Amino acid sequence: MPNATRERSGHTLLYVEDDLSSLALVEAILSSTPDRRVLFAVQGRLGLELARVHRPDLVLLDLRLPDIPGEEVLRRLRDDPRTASLPVLVVSSDAGSQVADRLLAAGASAFLGKPLDVEAFLEAVERLLPAGAP
Repeated sequence: MPNATRERSGHTLLYVEDDLSSLALVEAILSSTPDRRVLFAVQGRLGLELARVHRPDLVLLDLRLPDIPGEEVLRRLRDDPRTASLPVLVVSSDAGSQVADRLLAAGASAFLGKPLDVEAFLEAVERLLPAGAP
């Protein structure tokens, strides 16, 4: 099973986002680091399932999703023992300080507004990923 070993040689990130341009941007940014595998979900329910199955090292979460709001995804991640401890970086165009404060109080690890500041994004990802490879 060489594939399974290779997949776990670095970090796995899950990006729950329905905007294709945002998906492409994050994929391009993260592809510069070869030890990262990025899973994508364009709906909240799929994101929750992927989080439960793959237990990513970091969840990137948008708030505006077509099926359930990102804030509800965050609540369900925190309520599920299988995903409760996963770090969650909220990346959203809903960038008011009250929104950020509410999400941080609800269990988000960090909040970044859109348009994405690439340097701040990479810094947050590095800070939230566990040290070393899993």
